Amino acid sequence: MSLRIVEEEMDPEIKELIEKGFDKTKVLKVSLPKPGAVVQRNVDALLTGFKYVVKPMRLTIDYPYKAVEYPEGYRGMFRVDDNKCVGCSLCDVVCPADAIRLVLKDKKKVPVINWGRCIFCYFCVDICPVEAFETTKYHDAVFTRFEDMLTTLEEFTKRPEDYVPMRKIGKKYKVVIDEYRGLRYEPVG
Repeated sequence: MSLRIVEEEMDPEIKELIEKGFDKTKVLKVSLPKPGAVVQRNVDALLTGFKYVVKPMRLTIDYPYKAVEYPEGYRGMFRVDDNKCVGCSLCDVVCPADAIRLVLKDKKKVPVINWGRCIFCYFCVDICPVEAFETTKYHDAVFTRFEDMLTTLEEFTKRPEDYVPMRKIGKKYKVVIDEYRGLRYEPVG
């Protein structure tokens, strides 16, 4: 395929390269893939798809009848220890979702959270200078009304499992990385 470019339409940088002595055919060269290569890539994609139809690799689990056991450091729901909290309001300032607000308790500001807005970034947990937030792996919260997602100070000082309605979870699984299949789920206990 030959390429014809009108001199006026040419990019000024390319014009400058050509004027400096660069070979015009190397600067302006455009090549199309061979039709055989395009067909081969499409056939390869179809064969890959057919392989997974015949021998499926399930990457999801049947939640809530099965659940994954989460590793240490998993970002689940959290609570505040109001005895440790000094009321510095750094958690409120750093929250990108504006999920934390401060309420007064005995002339001291203490955080409460709106679970409907929280994105579990843990910025508030990381920035707290006195480590007043206690983290959990719990995240299977079910709220039937918007108002239930807004915590009070009394609720936010309890563990989430104590005040958040829980969904019945069946068998627990842990994620194992398989060299050939990718992720694999193995039953726990």
